[in-house]
Amino acid sequence: MLSGSFEPLLVDPLLPINARLATCIIRTSCHVVLAASVAANRVQYPLTIDKKVAGPMKLEDNRREYRYGKLTRATLADSPHLQFRYWMEEAVAAGINDPTAMTVSSINAAGEPWSRIVLLKSFDEGGLGFYTSLDSRKARDIESHPRVVLHFPWLQMDRQVIVGGRAKMLPAETSAAYFATRPRESQIAAWVATQSEEIASRQVLDDEFARIQREFSGTDVPMPERWGGYTVIPDIWEFWQGGQYRLHDRFEYRKQKKDSWNIRRLAP
Repeated sequence: MLSGSFEPLLVDPLLPINARLATCIIRTSCHVVLAASVAANRVQYPLTIDKKVAGPMKLEDNRREYRYGKLTRATLADSPHLQFRYWMEEAVAAGINDPTAMTVSSINAAGEPWSRIVLLKSFDEGGLGFYTSLDSRKARDIESHPRVVLHFPWLQMDRQVIVGGRAKMLPAETSAAYFATRPRESQIAAWVATQSEEIASRQVLDDEFARIQREFSGTDVPMPERWGGYTVIPDIWEFWQGGQYRLHDRFEYRKQKKDSWNIRRLAP
């Protein structure tokens, strides 16, 4: 079992992570060859498909073996936060696309589930943070049902991390401090339209973006009143490592009293 100290991880920018990658690779026995393998298997876009010869898709034949590694109880950290930090650092070190991208799944007031991808922007033992429009579908869902599920699909490493917990709104000053670090164009985009609402055309977005640019010309862009962040406070984690012949390694951390965690292996 692994143990160690834990420091908050600010995922954006990634410089604090990169400064520790060599230590990460040695500490967790992360294979350096993984980065080369990931790079070699990247798909180049745009794709060119000859529809005349492509034929019908046969999804049932689309499969591969998972051979990157194994996950054992002996190699797990006692804390899911520390284990997640190790894996996040390895994902960044491997150079996979968008390692901080995560699916956020929520349920609305009618009990209908929905998912979308956002970027993880902060992480410590208190929770996993992201930012959004407070008028968005996800924000409305969280207001009625604060429990959400996060999913990190690190498929190029044959890994997944699933996190279940309660979403809590971050203090306005925390959101404002982060908003000030965003690129100016992203700050302006936060003012454009109401997220998840119907719009007439793409031109509406472009025209409004240009108008907001003119409005804030020569001055700092303030954070919109209906914009902010959430932190997801986990009470359950799952770490998934793909295994050969579909014999995957899955470990679950479930929170117990006094901030302890019950760790158990799950069948594939």
